[in-house]
Amino acid sequence: MKLAHTMAFALALVVAGVAVAHDQNTDRRKAGTSVDSGNGKMITITYFPRHYSDQAWNSLSTDESFRKRFNGMLPGFASLSTPVDLTIGGGTVPAGDYAMAGFQVSDKGEWWWIVKGADGKELAKLQLPAKDSGDKTEHLVLTLLPGDAPNSFTLQYHYGPKIATVTFTAGTAAATKKE
Repeated sequence: MKLAHTMAFALALVVAGVAVAHDQNTDRRKAGTSVDSGNGKMITITYFPRHYSDQAWNSLSTDESFRKRFNGMLPGFASLSTPVDLTIGGGTVPAGDYAMAGFQVSDKGEWWWIVKGADGKELAKLQLPAKDSGDKTEHLVLTLLPGDAPNSFTLQYHYGPKIATVTFTAGTAAATKKE
């Protein structure tokens, strides 16, 4: 009898573990991507690789209440750590750590990368011009790479069937405009 209870309990644990491991909504492992800032220190984005769903993707541009809930979940899902000031979409992000870096989707289906300070004030906003990638990822994949120009960096955003690539630079917006 004890053996039967022990086996049943062990089986229940295994089934629960498998269910949690495959449940798209409880996938909370973090992923990260980094690039050398040019001085040997790394610019890093850490994020939760959200699971892709066709239904959710299609609802983002058609269902306002779903989009608001989705956007409400996104601000805390990523963090940005930078040892140098960055210019992102014309806004300056001072060197530091930002727990509120995230993405938002507009009612037109446009994706935006937004970096907010500790006070919640928006420091930078850059549109992610998504296009069809030719393949579909099951989870969000972010990749930071060195850019083509000096002091520039590329963020590649691949989610489901879409991919976007944007460039940002080291230095403040004022310094970047002078060059």
